[in-house]
Amino acid sequence: MLLLLTQAWFRSPDRNTAAAAAPAADCYAEADRLAETERHFGKNVGVMFVNDDLLVYKRQESGPDRYTVTIRLFAADGETLACLEFASPGDDYIILEDEAITGRIFLNRCDDQNTVVELDLHLQDTRQRPITVNEIMAMTQGRLTQNLRNGTRLKVDFSPRNS
Repeated sequence: MLLLLTQAWFRSPDRNTAAAAAPAADCYAEADRLAETERHFGKNVGVMFVNDDLLVYKRQESGPDRYTVTIRLFAADGETLACLEFASPGDDYIILEDEAITGRIFLNRCDDQNTVVELDLHLQDTRQRPITVNEIMAMTQGRLTQNLRNGTRLKVDFSPRNS
């Protein structure tokens, strides 16, 4: 009897539909990890993912986080070297002092289209090699890809938050 129920469950159209939708749910869950972590720690604590590791830092007094900022560094062959993900009100000055990353991130949201980004960061890539990023750039439309002097590529995404 149990064997028949198991076979019926595996052949159920609802189950197959749910299984087909599962990858989309997993993608949503990963994209939403920042919001879930913020809810856990509260609004007065800054949270950042650095190469998928959680970093908690002191927030400056500011308004609600209206943007998700993702900073990625790629090797010349396309390999992801480092990824930072955090929330920001738009104008932000973050000082990082951790064994995983040190330095500062300065964001100045000029208007709905333009942002000035200053990065002065020292961190390790996904293979534990040291990386230094020292760039000042102006970006429009919330996205920027820039080739750096050492052959790496920097990609910054400044997107409005859903919540």
